[in-house]
Amino acid sequence: MRNIYIADSKKGFFIQIYDYNGNKINIINHRVKNISVSSEYKKKVIDKLKKSKDWKMIKKNNFLFYDNFPKIKSFLVKNNKIFVATHKVVDNKNEFIMFDKSGKILNKVFLPMENVIYTFDNNKYYYLKENESTESWELFSILL
Repeated sequence: MRNIYIADSKKGFFIQIYDYNGNKINIINHRVKNISVSSEYKKKVIDKLKKSKDWKMIKKNNFLFYDNFPKIKSFLVKNNKIFVATHKVVDNKNEFIMFDKSGKILNKVFLPMENVIYTFDNNKYYYLKENESTESWELFSILL
């Protein structure tokens, strides 16, 4: 039976799990430290936006950064496991915290994530990364 997973970043690291009929199964409310939005990150985003065709419109609005990143960057549910990416970065790799449906932490790892398309399957992390010099996508996998 499939479930419905809802992350609520206003509440922090907070994921609600419902069954297909809308009955609440569980809540994962995990504590993680705040990750500040650095001036380097802000500059990188602004520089990228300046290259956008919409920059003039964006610039007119009061573009603002929050002090901290949301607790959850993204999440994926696969094989009854919840894979949550955070904004914590070490050596250009994002932290992933893996949970079971009860909220028990199964693993924490740092994996490449910037500008990639990814998934998990059979204890492997698969990701596609664009190779700009060859104008092609490359497939990589990492055993967890």
